[in-house]
Amino acid sequence: MEVKIRFNTNYPQKSDKKWRIIVDDIQHLVDEIELHTISFTSEDTVKDDEGNDIIKYHISAKAKEVLFDTVEKILIATVI
Repeated sequence: MEVKIRFNTNYPQKSDKKWRIIVDDIQHLVDEIELHTISFTSEDTVKDDEGNDIIKYHISAKAKEVLFDTVEKILIATVI
């Protein structure tokens, strides 16, 4: 599965989660991320709210599994 991680630029004004983790094109917002696999950097060109192209930079990985768990109100994603 393809995983991309980037900082949530809406934190803390519009969101209480610091990180975006995109797993096979489905986005999740989390507090913390643990990586237990080989990772690399990547970038994508996406449209902003006005329709302009912008570049988003990621820490990426090819994962076997992504687990989500809540510990003391902290949502953690673990990438294996």
